[in-house]
Amino acid sequence: MASLALTACHSDSSGPPEMAPLSWSSVSIGTTPLIDLLDVWSASPSDVWAVGDYGRILHHNGTRWAIVPVDIPVTTLLFGVWGVSSTDVWIVGTSGTILHYNGAIWSTVASGTSQALRKVWGTSVADVWAVGDGGIILHYNGTGWSVASSGATQDHLSAVWGSSASDVWVAGGNSLSRTSLLLHYDGTRWSNVSPGTTSINYIDGIWGSAANDVWAVGFAGTILHYDGASWTTARSGPTTLALLGVWGTSTSNAWAVGTDGTVLHYDGATWSSSSVGASPLTNFVAVRGTLGSDVWAVGGGPNGAATIHFNGSNWSPVATGTTPPVYLDAVSGTSESDVWAVGAAGDSAAIAHYDGNRWSLFSKGIINSHLHGVWASSVSNALAVGDFGRILHYDGQTWSIQPIGTTAILRAVWGTSATNVWAVGDNRTIVHWDGAGWTLVMSGGTQTFYGIWGSSASDIWVVGENLLSNGSGDVLLLHYDGAVWSSVDNRTPATLLAIWGASASDVWAVGGGGTSAPILHYNGTTWSSVSSGTDALTVLTGVWGSSSSDIWAAGADEGKAVLLHYDGATWSSVSTGTALSLEGVWGSSSTNVWAVGGGYSDTMLHGSR
Repeated sequence: MASLALTACHSDSSGPPEMAPLSWSSVSIGTTPLIDLLDVWSASPSDVWAVGDYGRILHHNGTRWAIVPVDIPVTTLLFGVWGVSSTDVWIVGTSGTILHYNGAIWSTVASGTSQALRKVWGTSVADVWAVGDGGIILHYNGTGWSVASSGATQDHLSAVWGSSASDVWVAGGNSLSRTSLLLHYDGTRWSNVSPGTTSINYIDGIWGSAANDVWAVGFAGTILHYDGASWTTARSGPTTLALLGVWGTSTSNAWAVGTDGTVLHYDGATWSSSSVGASPLTNFVAVRGTLGSDVWAVGGGPNGAATIHFNGSNWSPVATGTTPPVYLDAVSGTSESDVWAVGAAGDSAAIAHYDGNRWSLFSKGIINSHLHGVWASSVSNALAVGDFGRILHYDGQTWSIQPIGTTAILRAVWGTSATNVWAVGDNRTIVHWDGAGWTLVMSGGTQTFYGIWGSSASDIWVVGENLLSNGSGDVLLLHYDGAVWSSVDNRTPATLLAIWGASASDVWAVGGGGTSAPILHYNGTTWSSVSSGTDALTVLTGVWGSSSSDIWAAGADEGKAVLLHYDGATWSSVSTGTALSLEGVWGSSSTNVWAVGGGYSDTMLHGSR
């Protein structure tokens, strides 16, 4: 069987042919992704702003929510929104982001800090406060923002509110030391104030109806109250879940929201749970309104952003017009007009199809699981595999679930024909389709098989992690010769995640976990290690090529896209111009290549020349 040799690189002595580089561009699949809304503020019942991840700003005009486009990176998290009036609104977020709305347009304002800003609040057009990570407190005097000394450089400040310009509270804490923090501003300086308890290790929200009636909420359902003299624990119930936001209209009408769909109401005497009709998986992070009969709570969960509205009697969900983000794990097809990509949208499977003109979510929600691999032999025969041993089959019209006899997660699928298909996954699972049914060929163990490819029915490779049955060593390769599966011993200290070849004597495998992203090459006899030129944080999860001198590898480095190209001599990095974390790559030819993934984007990448 083959052995592993270490070489500096793989090269073709005849030299690679000259080719013009592909031009890469983002192509939308028609979704509007948003995971979480992180704050909400109302100027009136018909003028409501909400902000969240993906740099999203939403506006509600009294009838519906609409996305307001702003020219900021999609990786920006917008944490806080507050306004003086409908023509003077502020938004804060990551990397010191501050946006201002003048009633017509949003514009970026210099903050003088790179710290994440979590919340914003003020008393007038010339008295606005923004707080955030590293104990940062900024003040706006009507002309510009400046840093105010807080003395809390190790703490994260997550909330700000006051009754006047000389009575301002800031709350937060230190997640490492598990301590809470309350700061008070008297119009001259900031001072540290005891929360009156050591049972709360982080305060997320603060609001009051007056200087002597202030509420703070946070860890483990703790609710604190300030009566003008000192802070006390009002009640540690009725929930032990984290409370993230608080707001009200009077001393006898306040709301607190938190994780797992928690919404609490205070009637002047006690706090009690409220039924809101939201999924228990939804985390509400902010609550605010204009009247007792006009209250909004916002948040998100596995199925995307969520907003609910209270009309004075009941809470009801309100559609945001956004979609759960689509994370695509794999892409494959039969031609430039028949391409499939699969993954997840929220807690449901996502299947996207390209017909040569545009991408569409062909099937979403068919099953509540994540799909990891896809392969097709024709326009009327495609297979997708994923969690819980799911195998879906497409017959040219619809997708349907095929019985398989295992619940192991399936990571990849590949075949030579419609009657010879293999799928691999967790617990050393290998299953085979012969045109009539699926057969469990191998299972048992803790190792995971991530990729499969072959040059023929009698030359198939599987890659993964720690494949030795006794659990020792780093044997990452299995080979099938048409009769039996056997392990191929190599000592690469990494995990291989994908495999592809131009022929039986020209096979590539990629992965992650070494001092750099591993790339292995097989020449028909020996596997050799090839330099990828990446760092230890890079993980390559997909590989495909049109020939031995035109090969692509896709992956990520700390969540940012990595795309490598091999020209027959060396691997080199290719700029993608996207923040997308890549997972898979496939093409119909050297001039038509697709790369898919997840992260802060609703797009996939297309390479063409």
